[in-house]
Amino acid sequence: MLIKTLYYLLKSCFTEPTNIYYFATYKRVFLTLKSSTNEILKSEGLFYEKQIYCSQLQRSTYNKYKNDCDKLYNKYNVNKLKLHNNEVIEDLNITKTIVLNKYPNVADITEEINAYTYIQDLSASYVWKTTSSVLWTKWCEYNPQYNQI
Repeated sequence: MLIKTLYYLLKSCFTEPTNIYYFATYKRVFLTLKSSTNEILKSEGLFYEKQIYCSQLQRSTYNKYKNDCDKLYNKYNVNKLKLHNNEVIEDLNITKTIVLNKYPNVADITEEINAYTYIQDLSASYVWKTTSSVLWTKWCEYNPQYNQI
C-alpha cells in the first residue's frame, strides 16, 4: 500500500504541467431589425453568440486538438473527452453577441463587431427570435483581468 502511494505521488510530481488555453463556441443568432418607423431592416452582417471556455490542458493534449477545436468541444459536450488528472475545461458563462460580415471559416481572420453597437449605429431596434446550436469553435485570446474577449 505504501509503495503504491509513493509511486502515485512520484508519478504526479512528474506529470506534464498544464497551460491555460481559451476557446469560444459560436452559435448563429436570428433576430429581426426594425427601423424607428417599424420597417424591417436587412442586415449586412450575420449575428452570432460567442461563448468563452477556459481549458487547463497539458501541452500534449492541446497539440492533439490545436488544429481541431471543434473535435475537442464536441467530445467535451457529450462527456467523451478523456483528460488527464490535472486537466479541466470550464464554461466561463461569458457570452458576447457579435456581428461578422460573412459566413466565417475557422481559418479566416475576421473582425468581430459588438452586435449592440452595430444595432445602435443603425438606429434600429431588434427582436431576438432564436439561437442555433453550436456551429463551430475556435481557440481565442481572452484576458480575464479585464473580462475582454
